[in-house]
Amino acid sequence: MNIPEAIICVLLTAMLALTGTFIKIVWTHGDRILKIETFLSLVGQKFASILHSPHTPELDALLEIYIARDHEMNREQWKRLMELCEHTVNDPLADKEKVVMAGFLYALCEHKLSLPEKP
Repeated sequence: MNIPEAIICVLLTAMLALTGTFIKIVWTHGDRILKIETFLSLVGQKFASILHSPHTPELDALLEIYIARDHEMNREQWKRLMELCEHTVNDPLADKEKVVMAGFLYALCEHKLSLPEKP
């Protein structure tokens, strides 16, 4: 059975168009994810600076690293920051604002820890 060249050309053109559309969708989606992650990181940094307090030296040290260079934090630092944020969230004496900010940072830590490890 011979397939006419015209049909082959139409099919190849359609495949290329679909591939181009798929690449555009993936690119746009990736760009949106990057923008959302950047926004959430900036909010996290603002919350971290507000949570910074002289009464919590271990938390403050991690918050300072997070604010200055969160991309350099290792998994142990993310885990410990998450634990300290969880402690703030569960503290019945903590201000509601601090509980919300610590909860947000907890979620950011959880997200970072869900990503594959860098080599």
